[in-house]
Amino acid sequence: MKHAKILIVAATFIFVAAMVSMLFVGETKAQGPTNAEDRADRKATRLERIKVRGQNIVERTTIRVDRVLQLNTKAGEIAGKMEQKGKDVSEARAFFETSSEKIASARAALNEATTILTQLETAENPLTVIQNFKAKIIEAYAALNAAKQNTLKGIKALKGASGASASAN
Repeated sequence: MKHAKILIVAATFIFVAAMVSMLFVGETKAQGPTNAEDRADRKATRLERIKVRGQNIVERTTIRVDRVLQLNTKAGEIAGKMEQKGKDVSEARAFFETSSEKIASARAALNEATTILTQLETAENPLTVIQNFKAKIIEAYAALNAAKQNTLKGIKALKGASGASASAN
């Protein structure tokens, strides 16, 4: 009697295990995506993540461009006030104008990078699109750094102009 109960429990366990395995194996094969579909989904997900990262890079770079532009504008206003007081700020003005040109080129590169990023989903070869995007972002950063350096040189020239006229008086 004792052995019969054990055999019945073992047979029931084996039957349930077989049914569960058939259930899961049958569902996986019948409803699971094929490798090609799964690959396409992963590719779409990767491209979406890359696009979001690119948009974040463009946003952060735009913020940096705006900050340098704000600094350049404020320094230009100070130069105008100093010029009204009769101080020579021509050197500083030249730096600020160069900085404004560099800021404009950085903005243009960012606009091109944004345009390139929108082409990512429909591109036949996304890798070349990503490389073009990277090149434009590097170009924007280079122009932005040059603009920042020129703004800082202009500010130093303003300090020199204010110090030179103060010592002349």
